[in-house]
Amino acid sequence: MAGVQQAQQRLQAHWESLRQQWQATCAFWQDPVAHHFERRFWQEWEQTVPATLAAMERLAQVLEQAWREVR
Repeated sequence: MAGVQQAQQRLQAHWESLRQQWQATCAFWQDPVAHHFERRFWQEWEQTVPATLAAMERLAQVLEQAWREVR
């Protein structure tokens, strides 16, 4: 449980940092390659990373409940 929560917290922190860096980068990088990168990679990450974080939160809750039930 703690391992899942720690991993989720680390992913959340890194994701927020990456999002901030991406916003700063977008202010300067506005060419066809940037648009391709955004379409090819960034848009997918914007969907999958938050969904992964939510799934990790649910997993931590389920594991915590299971732990309480078996003790």
